[in-house]
Amino acid sequence: MSNPLYAFPASCEQTLRALARYPTRTAFSEWVIPELDDIDTVVSEVLSRAGVAPADVDTVFATGGSALVPAVRQRLAARFGEAKLAGGEELTSVAWGLAARARQLFSGA
Repeated sequence: MSNPLYAFPASCEQTLRALARYPTRTAFSEWVIPELDDIDTVVSEVLSRAGVAPADVDTVFATGGSALVPAVRQRLAARFGEAKLAGGEELTSVAWGLAARARQLFSGA
């Protein structure tokens, strides 16, 4: 593949140099296209199973670190509209959810 993000350097020195490079926003957005497509697929399936059209959704609450990725937000805005997007606790919500689930599983609650 010609994309340097997919290339695996042959030596430790090359690996360190590769890790020191930061991808551009455009390169990163292209790099995560398969994951964005997976998100679109899941959202489509959820809406389909619920029998709900994107226009019928009042608010989309995006949380977790991925909610801060502009490409993720752009995909959600394209489907639901920018005005419907909301978020919060992006960097702690997943940890709180995991802690709550662990409590359920391991404390008999």
